[in-house]
Amino acid sequence: MELEPKQQQAIIALLTQPTITGAAASIGINPKTLHEWLKQPDFREAYAEARDQTMDQAITRLQQAISKAIDTLIAIMGSDLAKDAARVTAARTILDMAFKAYELEQIAERLTKLEQRLEGLNEQAQRGNQ
Repeated sequence: MELEPKQQQAIIALLTQPTITGAAASIGINPKTLHEWLKQPDFREAYAEARDQTMDQAITRLQQAISKAIDTLIAIMGSDLAKDAARVTAARTILDMAFKAYELEQIAERLTKLEQRLEGLNEQAQRGNQ
């Protein structure tokens, strides 16, 4: 179903305004109307899709900035001109990020193994039912 122009504006407003009331006011509708639209499956789906696209764009921008952020932390950590507190904070941040990345990698590996094992069990069950 195609959304009305005002509903399309409402989705943009919801993504850019901090509250539903503010979003409604920014496009000249009653907040109750916006609440009603949010109950409609087509509107909710379009809003969720727009939110997902917005988050995808934000994640892409963050990924593009990662190298520069790490370079900055490394430069601060190694700088004789930086205050000790800044150097410690940079070092701690790098260590925290490294440990989190390692943990996520381990979890991903374990999840992959569990999924493979579950798939194997499902295949065995299907063969047993035949």
